[in-house]
Amino acid sequence: EGITTLKDAIASVECKLLREAYRKYGTTRAMAKALAVNQSTIVRKMRQYGLEQSDDSGHQPVAY
Repeated sequence: EGITTLKDAIASVECKLLREAYRKYGTTRAMAKALAVNQSTIVRKMRQYGLEQSDDSGHQPVAY
């Protein structure tokens, strides 16, 4: 039984945080402001984790 790698732990936390922020704020610009990062960072991270903005108003990210 091993410990989770730092890389995997960071990825897990980032993905969860992006999902929660998208649910709460709905746009990558609002997410970036709330998380104190550039909007391009939000877009890049969402793509990295397979999250994309949905076209509906439900603000649920769609995994590809």
